Amino acid sequence: MRTTRKNAPARKERRRARPPDVQRERLAALLLREIDRIVFDLGFRKDMLFRLWSKHRTRQPLLQTLRSRYFDLTAKDLTCFPVEIIRMLDGFYRLLDSFIFYVSYTEDMPQALSAKFDSFLEELRGLSGPLLEDLSEFCPADDMGRPASFSLSD
Repeated sequence: MRTTRKNAPARKERRRARPPDVQRERLAALLLREIDRIVFDLGFRKDMLFRLWSKHRTRQPLLQTLRSRYFDLTAKDLTCFPVEIIRMLDGFYRLLDSFIFYVSYTEDMPQALSAKFDSFLEELRGLSGPLLEDLSEFCPADDMGRPASFSLSD
């Protein structure tokens, strides 16, 4: 069925009418998956990313791995979470943003970048563990019966 302008307001009303628990559950699931993806991909792709940096001095693959939709959220989007989770999200994404800034402008040689990368990844993993655990409280188990906190990096 093709959406017409007559149907558009009804769709917006349905979207707004979503209970806060459903919005929180969906946002928690998206953030949980994104945080897990970032941490897993950084560890999994590290060797390839540094080969590209060493050989071509290209930042794009690393920046693409660090890409996040969190920075597009509004404060209103996050108000569905308790204050402690908001603080944890802020800590995780502030660290991620600092590393994105560093990678975007550094002229460091691969060895120096690798040392900072390792330190950053270790700190990011430390922040992500408790955050994933707390976010999983807002997500039911998936269709395969795995807890919402199921992680590729486990």
